[in-house]
Amino acid sequence: MHMALELPHSIFFHVPKTGGTWVRQAIKNAGIPTNEVGNGIEGINDFRRMKHAFYHATPRTVHTLGRFNFAFVRNPLTWYQSLWSFQMQRQWENFVLPASEVFAEFIQLCARENPGFLGRLYATVYSVDFLGRFETLADDLVRALHLAGEDFDEDALRCTPPVNVFGQSAPYKERCRYTSSLRDQVVAMEQNLFQKFQFSTDAVECVPEDMVENDRRDNTVWPGDAGEKKHVPWVKVQSDRRHPSLQRE
Repeated sequence: MHMALELPHSIFFHVPKTGGTWVRQAIKNAGIPTNEVGNGIEGINDFRRMKHAFYHATPRTVHTLGRFNFAFVRNPLTWYQSLWSFQMQRQWENFVLPASEVFAEFIQLCARENPGFLGRLYATVYSVDFLGRFETLADDLVRALHLAGEDFDEDALRCTPPVNVFGQSAPYKERCRYTSSLRDQVVAMEQNLFQKFQFSTDAVECVPEDMVENDRRDNTVWPGDAGEKKHVPWVKVQSDRRHPSLQRE
């Protein structure tokens, strides 16, 4: 799923969980006028079809008209943490990967059933003129906007506070921890990305195996549950069944 944002002299392609929500807010704060860009929305009156067009806008499906275009990528280790935390908040609505409310199971399922998913997602924006990194988001955004020739307030852009940081807040941060073996699974299933971008395999702190083994569903209480237990759909690692919520738009 991608979203695109049209600026006066450029187009930003928003790859999920790579800081795009912050980028959009920072661009707004910097005083740059924007428009949402959809994939062939002309003549579409149905809201669901229009939403699909906006959410599947890539450099191959959007007419850039020769304008500078840019996107961002992120270390797979923190990308999967962010994705899991976000989906725990959303309760796995319209999700295309295996779902589990236990982070370790989620990684194991992804490694078994859809290895290289993130690499294929990133590949859709390899043709952009500038590919920045989440890890240096503000600096890379400023560089992209200067390269595009945009007129903007850099100070206002850099003062934009963090947004949409589910993985950094309790209880998610404590429940999407890596062991060394779990980290190695991500590195193996996204090995092409680690080689292409030289992402660090030390981007996350690893904990002992027994600490992750204690991440059970039994006592899970999530924000908004009013103190009541609430379980999202999950799939056991040993099972090949997929939950009906794992649907594509």
